[in-house]
Amino acid sequence: MRPMGRVLTRERVDSGKALQAWQGEIIKAMQHVFGEEGRVEVVAARQLVGVMLFVLVRSSIRTLVSNVAVEACRTGLGGMTGNKGAVAVRFQLAYTTVAFVNVHMCAHTKNVAQRNKEYESIGNMAVGAPADTPSYPERIQEAIKQQRGAAPGHLLAQDVLVFMGDQLPD
Repeated sequence: MRPMGRVLTRERVDSGKALQAWQGEIIKAMQHVFGEEGRVEVVAARQLVGVMLFVLVRSSIRTLVSNVAVEACRTGLGGMTGNKGAVAVRFQLAYTTVAFVNVHMCAHTKNVAQRNKEYESIGNMAVGAPADTPSYPERIQEAIKQQRGAAPGHLLAQDVLVFMGDQLPD
């Protein structure tokens, strides 16, 4: 099978253009596969070293997306480097809050304790400042916090949370 797009050479990755290159290839592939119905728009894109996250929506529902926030959490070498960690995108789709998290965590069974620490750091990540949370009155935001046990920008306080990546041992 012939590749659909350009190969991401070492030169392109090292130049910091990898995110834009992948974004372009993903959009082209979606339009190639789905035709006119595959028209998508990028809500957000974030990269942390080799971990990338792209959130796309069909153009027809883009106006329903608001309060977009992106964040990264470094967990490599005690949080000093981005060789391990996570990227996250949080947004509101109509009246539903959604978050996507892509992780790259410490591998191998012998590193379970380290992976658990990384998971805890990533799980406690707040995506977006309180000003970026859905425009609910303060009393509603407080009710959300009490019901879900976390502030509105916290990952665990979202209506939908998709957590993905290479988080398994070995």
